[in-house]
Amino acid sequence: MKITDYTVIQNAILGQLLDQDWSIEDYLSETAIVLAISNIYTTNDLMSGFGQDFSNMVSASCIGVYEKISIISSRDRISIILDSRMSYYKSDVPICGYESLDEDIAYIFMVIQLVLDRIESQ
Repeated sequence: MKITDYTVIQNAILGQLLDQDWSIEDYLSETAIVLAISNIYTTNDLMSGFGQDFSNMVSASCIGVYEKISIISSRDRISIILDSRMSYYKSDVPICGYESLDEDIAYIFMVIQLVLDRIESQ
Protein backbone atom coordinates (compact mmCIF):
# COMPACT_ATOMS: atom_id res chain seq x y z
CA MET A 1 0.00 0.00 0.00
CA LYS A 2 1.35 3.40 -0.95
CA ILE A 3 2.34 5.59 1.98
CA THR A 4 1.19 9.21 1.60
CA ASP A 5 2.36 10.65 4.92
CA TYR A 6 5.32 12.87 3.98
CA THR A 7 6.87 12.59 7.45
CA VAL A 8 6.93 8.79 7.25
CA ILE A 9 8.41 8.93 3.73
CA GLN A 10 11.01 11.52 4.78
CA ASN A 11 12.06 9.46 7.81
CA ALA A 12 12.45 6.33 5.67
CA ILE A 13 14.64 8.23 3.20
CA LEU A 14 16.75 9.83 5.94
CA GLY A 15 17.22 6.47 7.63
CA GLN A 16 18.58 4.88 4.48
CA LEU A 17 20.61 7.96 3.61
CA LEU A 18 22.37 7.82 6.96
CA ASP A 19 22.83 4.02 6.88
CA GLN A 20 24.85 3.93 3.65
CA ASP A 21 27.28 6.01 1.67
CA TRP A 22 25.55 7.08 -1.53
CA SER A 23 27.14 9.00 -4.42
CA ILE A 24 24.10 11.28 -4.62
CA GLU A 25 25.46 12.97 -1.47
CA ASP A 26 28.32 14.31 -3.62
CA TYR A 27 25.83 16.17 -5.78
CA LEU A 28 22.87 17.20 -3.64
CA SER A 29 22.27 18.41 -0.11
CA GLU A 30 20.42 16.18 2.33
CA THR A 31 17.30 18.30 1.93
CA ALA A 32 17.41 18.03 -1.86
CA ILE A 33 18.01 14.27 -1.71
CA VAL A 34 14.96 13.79 0.50
CA LEU A 35 12.91 15.96 -1.85
CA ALA A 36 14.10 14.17 -4.99
CA ILE A 37 13.53 10.67 -3.68
CA SER A 38 10.20 11.47 -2.06
CA ASN A 39 9.05 13.01 -5.36
CA ILE A 40 10.04 9.85 -7.23
CA TYR A 41 8.21 7.69 -4.68
CA THR A 42 5.03 9.77 -4.53
CA THR A 43 4.68 10.30 -8.29
CA ASN A 44 5.81 6.91 -9.61
CA ASP A 45 2.29 5.60 -10.08
CA LEU A 46 0.77 8.94 -11.11
CA MET A 47 2.91 10.30 -13.95
CA SER A 48 4.48 8.92 -17.07
CA GLY A 49 7.46 11.22 -16.50
CA PHE A 50 8.65 13.52 -13.74
CA GLY A 51 11.66 15.82 -14.10
CA GLN A 52 13.60 17.54 -11.33
CA ASP A 53 16.39 20.04 -11.96
CA PHE A 54 18.80 21.07 -9.23
CA SER A 55 21.61 23.59 -9.22
CA ASN A 56 24.85 22.94 -7.34
CA MET A 57 23.46 22.57 -3.81
CA VAL A 58 26.23 20.79 -1.88
CA SER A 59 28.82 22.30 0.41
CA ALA A 60 31.12 25.10 -0.70
CA SER A 61 33.99 22.60 -1.00
CA CYS A 62 32.21 20.99 -3.96
CA ILE A 63 31.41 24.20 -5.86
CA GLY A 64 32.65 23.89 -9.40
CA VAL A 65 32.41 20.11 -9.46
CA TYR A 66 29.24 20.38 -11.50
CA GLU A 67 26.67 22.99 -12.36
CA LYS A 68 23.36 21.17 -12.63
CA ILE A 69 21.88 17.76 -12.00
CA SER A 70 18.58 16.61 -13.48
CA ILE A 71 16.73 13.51 -12.35
CA ILE A 72 14.00 12.25 -14.63
CA SER A 73 11.85 9.37 -13.47
CA SER A 74 9.08 7.31 -14.96
CA ARG A 75 7.30 4.20 -13.80
CA ASP A 76 10.21 1.94 -14.81
CA ARG A 77 13.17 4.24 -15.50
CA ILE A 78 15.42 6.78 -13.81
CA SER A 79 17.67 9.01 -15.91
CA ILE A 80 20.24 11.46 -14.60
CA ILE A 81 21.87 14.31 -16.49
CA LEU A 82 24.95 15.72 -14.80
CA ASP A 83 26.09 18.76 -16.75
CA SER A 84 26.62 17.25 -20.22
CA ARG A 85 26.97 13.62 -19.09
CA MET A 86 23.99 11.33 -18.70
CA SER A 87 22.89 7.78 -18.14
CA TYR A 88 19.77 5.88 -17.15
CA TYR A 89 18.48 2.59 -15.82
CA LYS A 90 15.34 0.91 -17.13
CA SER A 91 13.77 -1.71 -14.90
CA ASP A 92 11.69 -4.69 -15.98
CA VAL A 93 9.31 -3.90 -13.13
CA PRO A 94 7.91 -0.63 -11.78
CA ILE A 95 10.40 1.32 -9.65
CA CYS A 96 7.85 1.38 -6.80
CA GLY A 97 5.72 -1.65 -6.04
CA TYR A 98 4.06 0.07 -3.08
CA GLU A 99 4.17 -3.10 -0.99
CA SER A 100 6.97 -1.90 1.31
CA LEU A 101 8.08 1.71 1.74
CA ASP A 102 11.57 0.66 2.82
CA GLU A 103 12.00 -1.62 -0.20
CA ASP A 104 10.78 1.06 -2.60
CA ILE A 105 13.12 3.68 -1.12
CA ALA A 106 16.03 1.22 -1.17
CA TYR A 107 15.33 0.42 -4.82
CA ILE A 108 15.23 4.12 -5.74
CA PHE A 109 18.57 4.68 -3.99
CA MET A 110 20.06 1.62 -5.68
CA VAL A 111 18.93 2.71 -9.15
CA ILE A 112 20.24 6.25 -8.62
CA GLN A 113 23.56 4.80 -7.42
CA LEU A 114 23.79 2.57 -10.50
CA VAL A 115 23.10 5.50 -12.82
CA LEU A 116 25.65 7.72 -11.06
CA ASP A 117 28.24 4.90 -11.20
CA ARG A 118 27.70 4.74 -14.96
CA ILE A 119 28.08 8.52 -15.31
CA GLU A 120 31.17 8.65 -13.10
CA SER A 121 32.83 5.89 -15.15
CA GLN A 122 32.46 7.84 -18.43
